[in-house]
Amino acid sequence: MKYLMAFLAGALAGAAAALMLAPKSGSELRAQMNEEAARERERMRQSYEAASQRTAESMQKMQEKMQRNRDEEPLEEEEVVEEVVEEVIEEVPSDE
Repeated sequence: MKYLMAFLAGALAGAAAALMLAPKSGSELRAQMNEEAARERERMRQSYEAASQRTAESMQKMQEKMQRNRDEEPLEEEEVVEEVVEEVIEEVPSDE
């Protein structure tokens, strides 16, 4: 969430700087900003879809582990959740 907020703040700052420094006419500038906004909306949509997919996959893994847990040697629910969280953390790409 902090990355999204930082992104939005940066996008707003960049848009403000572009407005103040742009040597273009108002209509040209608005057209350019609309194009940039459309690209950013698409990028954010893709990020949202990727996060939603990872969440759905994580939930599926957790459900599968819970089912195996019922069928095999029972673990505490907290242990199953902890295992899935650790796996998800390992799969998430780092920002570095």
